[in-house]
Amino acid sequence: MIRDYKRPFSERHRVLGVILMILFPIVMAGVIAAVYFVPNSPLYTRSVANYYSVHIFPKVAYLGNCFSNIFMFSITELLAVVGTIAGIVIVVCFFVCLVRSIIRKRFLKFLYRALCVILAAVLLIYGSFQLMHGLNYKRDTSARRLGLEIKEREIGDLYAVEMWAYQGAIAARSQLGEDYNGVSHMMTSFPESVFHANMLINAVDDKFDFGLSDTFIRSKPVMLSSYWSYTNIVGLYDPVLGESNINVDYTCTYDLPITICHEMIHAKGYAKEGDANFISVICCIMSDRADFRYAGYFWIFTSIANILDNYDQFAYDPNFRMLIKDINASDKYWESKEMTKLAQKVGEVSEATNNTYLEANGQEGGTETYTVDSNIYVEFFYKYIMPEINQ
Repeated sequence: MIRDYKRPFSERHRVLGVILMILFPIVMAGVIAAVYFVPNSPLYTRSVANYYSVHIFPKVAYLGNCFSNIFMFSITELLAVVGTIAGIVIVVCFFVCLVRSIIRKRFLKFLYRALCVILAAVLLIYGSFQLMHGLNYKRDTSARRLGLEIKEREIGDLYAVEMWAYQGAIAARSQLGEDYNGVSHMMTSFPESVFHANMLINAVDDKFDFGLSDTFIRSKPVMLSSYWSYTNIVGLYDPVLGESNINVDYTCTYDLPITICHEMIHAKGYAKEGDANFISVICCIMSDRADFRYAGYFWIFTSIANILDNYDQFAYDPNFRMLIKDINASDKYWESKEMTKLAQKVGEVSEATNNTYLEANGQEGGTETYTVDSNIYVEFFYKYIMPEINQ
């Protein structure tokens, strides 16, 4: 009786095991397909994206942010270095195991296991990307959330905003310390700047209601920043780990505060590059630190000056020389990273890769989307700054 009972029992489980083996990769592939198609489906509307970004994303991202905040160093950088070495080892091991499976006539079993591992890795990485970043691409833009509408403005209106930003930049720059070349430097250490940026972004979000997560983001200085500069990248948000990484090889005063805030804005809920830059600039001009204010006003000034093409009129202002020294120092640094053909090729590949990534996520124009329309700064000034000035 016992033998007769065991036989059908084992056969049922053997069949069930085969079915589960077949279903496992199919289910994973189906989930991956769903993760890809849901954000691009008609059902994932802007209102749904807004709800996710404001109410769900902060809770989802909190776990990743907390894990990243435990470490003082960049996990992304560590994985990039170790992963490169590990990747070579894995490829070698893969081919060794492949040959062994063929010799032992276990090729299908090996192929099945390899497929499951690959699908699991893709699901983990791509799923994390969508939850921590990808689903935020369709949310309302920061300008729309502030109710900013582009209007036809007279040249005088643009010039007024340009002068406001220029005077703000000069006033902030005059409060900064300089090195022996007359180039400005940050007021505090990198960790203190990161702490200030967190508090600043939360305060600005309370005032303007951008709909950002209030989780603390520990931006990490990349130890290999000198080599990273060859890619022309100054900051990177890792959506899988929820980690903000900053290039600290050259701490340009009018760029570093914007870069720190930019990557934090990504981590706090805005995926589009233009939104991250716009909110970063607004945060910086609202800061009580001169170096952050300098960066914010500088970006607005240069953005409008590029449209009006009137830099010449500032050339005779002695104060403008302070800005020129900072600009020249920054240009000299980046030119030093493009002196060889290899370095230029690395920069071109990096630019093309980033451009492809952005366009793949619906940002038409690729890397051009980093540029904020000057008119948005103008409308922000007349809607929010001018009333305060007139009080």
